[in-house]
Amino acid sequence: MKILSAVSLNDKLLSEMKKEFPNYKYEKYIEKLDDTGYMEDVEVQVTYGPDVTAERLDKMPALKWIHVMQSGLNSIPFNELIKRGIILTSSKGINSVTIAEYTIGMMLNIIRNSFVYYDAQKRNEWDVNTNLDELKGKTLGILGYGSVGVELAKRAKPFDMKIIATKRNFEENLMNVDKIVKMEDVEYIFKESDFVISLLPETPETKGLISEKEIAMMKSTACLINVSRSRIVDESALVKALENGTIGSAVLDVFDEEPLPENNKLWNVKNLLITPHIAGDRHPNYKTRAFEILFENLKKYTNNKQDEMINIIDKSQGY
Repeated sequence: MKILSAVSLNDKLLSEMKKEFPNYKYEKYIEKLDDTGYMEDVEVQVTYGPDVTAERLDKMPALKWIHVMQSGLNSIPFNELIKRGIILTSSKGINSVTIAEYTIGMMLNIIRNSFVYYDAQKRNEWDVNTNLDELKGKTLGILGYGSVGVELAKRAKPFDMKIIATKRNFEENLMNVDKIVKMEDVEYIFKESDFVISLLPETPETKGLISEKEIAMMKSTACLINVSRSRIVDESALVKALENGTIGSAVLDVFDEEPLPENNKLWNVKNLLITPHIAGDRHPNYKTRAFEILFENLKKYTNNKQDEMINIIDKSQGY
């Protein structure tokens, strides 16, 4: 079985992989192989996603399975995979704890005005006028109660927060969640929440979901945090709301263009905190956790247990 990967592994993980699967080949720039004939009998492709194109799939007639070593699938040509009957899996869930901790940290910084004090420190200023608040009693609205949502609710509940959440496959009772809201009733979350957290995948249904209308429903003191996909939030509507004081604050970790250009107006928007798409990355266990899912799936695949593989993607839904 020929495996082609554009994802690097450290020496230890690569040695473990090659020992079990000797036909595993790493090539960072797989376009180098496009016209070599090498890809004609590749059965498994390991990727971050962008190098999966309809044109390249034409060069891989033996391809049966693609594994994406992250949770984001925005660049995947789902219709092509459906047409060709190619299995798709991902490494979603490996950064659930990290993103949940990032979100808790940001909520604490917002509610305690930590960034205001940090700015005062740089001015050598003893600030005794800035007001503080607490998370206790605040309502946390989670848009998309998947693996990250589970970890976030688990960590938010000890702060005595009220937690409301949406889940595509509606369930009456979810641990640590006070109220489950169907997607058609999502307005309730915008109206009731002190913190609205976007954890949604990008699909035709979610793209632009948080628009001027939804933002206008939020409390004037509310905070919007987006750690999922940038196109779920109407960026211009958010900027307008922040500048007009329609909502209190926002935190963005994902953007339409990355890296965010130096001249982008977002850098200077009032009450907007920016991080460079690191909510789920830069932690030492990321690659190891992703490898464990891939390695386990390879064993299941070779043992004809494809239906037991981890994180099989519903290609018709896009996640």
